[in-house]
Amino acid sequence: EMGAGTGSATGFVLNSLTKGGTQRYSSYTYTDVSTSFFTQGEEKFSNYEDIDYRLYDMEKTPEEQGIEPESYDLVIASCVVHVTANVVNALKNIRQLLKPGGQTV
Repeated sequence: EMGAGTGSATGFVLNSLTKGGTQRYSSYTYTDVSTSFFTQGEEKFSNYEDIDYRLYDMEKTPEEQGIEPESYDLVIASCVVHVTANVVNALKNIRQLLKPGGQTV
């Protein structure tokens, strides 16, 4: 999830991905351009497993941030891409994260 911030979208997503008590994801990456929200996110989502909290700046390529291109099936970007300096560049960088057939929501 890009720019997860306070986790307002995260709660809805994780709830949908764990309906019926079955986890429907292998890992969930909660990102933000700053670590300032991570403690709050870790507390808020402590009942969910396999969440990785990491810095991510949409204005930089995945490689610049030590992330393997084509390593995600789904990228969630709720109310965040429009705040970048260059929306087209941010979307290109997000696209690089996706496996073939992957989707951005």
